[in-house]
Amino acid sequence: MAYQLIKELSPDCLIIQNEAGEKLVFDKIPFAVPPRENLRREMQKEVKEIVEETKAIKTSGLIKYISMEKYQNEYYLVRENSRSLCLENVTNATIEDTCQALLHALKMIQVYHQSGKVLGGISVGLIKQSGKNSYYLQDPLVLNYLSKSLGQIYQIDRPPEVIQGHAWSMESDIFSWAVAAYHLITGMEPYQAETLEERVAKIVRGSVISLNDHKSEVGPLLNKLILSCLNRNHLKRPKVESLITQLTKLLENNEVVIPEAEAKKQQERGEINRTRFKCKESVWLWFRKYGKIVGIGLGITILFLGMYFGSKPKPTITPATKPDQVVNYYFEGIKTINVSLMDEATYKSKNTLTDFISMVHVINASLRSTSPAAVEDLAKVVINGLKLEKILDKPEEIKYRAEYQLEVIRPQAIEYLERKEELNLKPIKKVWRITDIQLLFNKHWREEV
Repeated sequence: MAYQLIKELSPDCLIIQNEAGEKLVFDKIPFAVPPRENLRREMQKEVKEIVEETKAIKTSGLIKYISMEKYQNEYYLVRENSRSLCLENVTNATIEDTCQALLHALKMIQVYHQSGKVLGGISVGLIKQSGKNSYYLQDPLVLNYLSKSLGQIYQIDRPPEVIQGHAWSMESDIFSWAVAAYHLITGMEPYQAETLEERVAKIVRGSVISLNDHKSEVGPLLNKLILSCLNRNHLKRPKVESLITQLTKLLENNEVVIPEAEAKKQQERGEINRTRFKCKESVWLWFRKYGKIVGIGLGITILFLGMYFGSKPKPTITPATKPDQVVNYYFEGIKTINVSLMDEATYKSKNTLTDFISMVHVINASLRSTSPAAVEDLAKVVINGLKLEKILDKPEEIKYRAEYQLEVIRPQAIEYLERKEELNLKPIKKVWRITDIQLLFNKHWREEV
């Protein structure tokens, strides 16, 4: 199709006339690397499908595109010429003006959500202005589709629930809006990290410092509002309607910033908080890299010290304990990661499972000793579908056949063990013990969380 340049609103925004005499606005696509011809055709096709799917969504302040075109070896998104606007990124704005832009973005998100559309996130690059106090949201579904090929300003962090395998939701859109809000208000990314892996880990942990520790003028209510949208639990994030109401109220009451005297005091606290946060993150990163090795060694030391110097509790299993109770204690020891109880239930019958559970116990013990508050990081064990069948019953020997599936749940992965085994019990010094565990079937697999 032949195009004629009518006017250049900016180097990246042109008014073009097509063969039919229609005047259209061409916004240059900021590709990091221009796509090859076959990929460009695929992108054009996908953009047309998105445009067709969302053509009914129209509202003031939303920049909607109708196609993607190539003009003089450059690539553009095409919009109707109803508003000859030159779109610019929201930069160097006051906190009040930035909040007005963010409020406008929320209203556009609300329009999509009311139409049953999940956006898949809001990036800093989508929030635009055209002159002072004139804000827009650039077609989110089109730009999000292209985002993998665009610069950093259009990239979107996945929220915790999406990282953990759940579908993107309206609550996920709220999280990404808050990430963009944090960045625009403070000039800093909320989840700064040297590697993508560390960044993802920070998001999952909810490791973020308050906005007013970076930007002391930020009011406490605005700070609290945005941090609530970054909640690790998507169900605890505010709804878009509530956000619009609260942010509007803060703007009307001039509560998005605090007086200069208060800001100076907050600046001093912010410096202290940033130092503490940096130290805390450095410690966490060190333990992430080296803590497992050190922790296992420390845990083993603690375990042996406890064995040699600790007082021995009264035995759970006595001559009065019946064989079926011994078996139940064995599986209770596995489920509760109670190595002492497992040792009581067995006699010289160590196997790969008891070794595995012992190692889990050591890792948990080391975590408790090095980070008592890290309860969520401790491994947990679940036994599913346990079936016990007595296959031999003699005065001097009893056998059980056991089938079950084991889940060892850790913060980063779940280990699955599907086992079938025979447990052989004999009276040792008049106390029934499991003297042999014969493995009949074993399947072991792992799923990342």
